[in-house]
Amino acid sequence: MTQETSQKNVFRIYRETELSITAQRGVVTTLEARLSTWIRKSGPSVVRAQSYDGDNRGGTIYMPDEEVLENIAVISNKLAIEKENLEIMEASFLDLKRVIRKTSKELESDLQLKVFVASWIDGKRIAEMAQEFGYSTVYIKKAKGKIYEKMLSNMVS
Repeated sequence: MTQETSQKNVFRIYRETELSITAQRGVVTTLEARLSTWIRKSGPSVVRAQSYDGDNRGGTIYMPDEEVLENIAVISNKLAIEKENLEIMEASFLDLKRVIRKTSKELESDLQLKVFVASWIDGKRIAEMAQEFGYSTVYIKKAKGKIYEKMLSNMVS
C-alpha cells in the first residue's frame, strides 16, 4: 500500500466514522421515540383501563400486560445496546480527532499545515496542491510524507 493510499484510507475512515455516528444517533433517537410511544400509548395504565369485550371500533389493538411489558423490555434492551455502540464509536472518533489535532500542532511549516488541511480535510491530490500552493509535486509529496510519519507516530502513542 502506498503512502498516498494510506492517507486516503485514514481520511475515508474519518468521514465514514463521522457519518456512522450520525446514523447511529438516528437509530438511538428512533428507539427512544418508539419506547416513549409504547410506554405512553400502550403502558399498563392504558391496558388496565381497556376491556376485551366489544368490537374494538376505535382501531386500538389491546394486548395483555405481559405482552406490552415484554415489548417495552425488548425495545429498552435494544436501546441500551445501541447507546453503548454509539459511545464506543464516539470514543474512537475522539481518539482519531486527537491524533489529527496533535499532528497538526506538530507541523513544522505553514506549507505542511496547508498540505495537511488540503489532503486530509479537503481530500485534494498532490498535483492539485502543487498547483494551488506553487510548489513541485515532488516537494508536496515530501511534505505529505513528513505529515504521514507524524500521524503514524501519533496513532501509536
